[in-house]
Amino acid sequence: MFGCQQNLIRADSEIKAILEYLSSESAKLSNCGIYYARQLYFKTGKVPNRAQLHKVLGTEKG
Repeated sequence: MFGCQQNLIRADSEIKAILEYLSSESAKLSNCGIYYARQLYFKTGKVPNRAQLHKVLGTEKG
């Protein structure tokens, strides 16, 4: 089981903007991974492992 620790920080507006951006991008990446894993499961009946997800989502395309 995973634990969670809350750390309260006092951030100026610049740090706050950076933290909000990183949180947003992290959520998007998580959603992409879940979507890809579900689609792969529906098509093949197999759940991809972390290495397979990193191979697909960890590379920048563009």
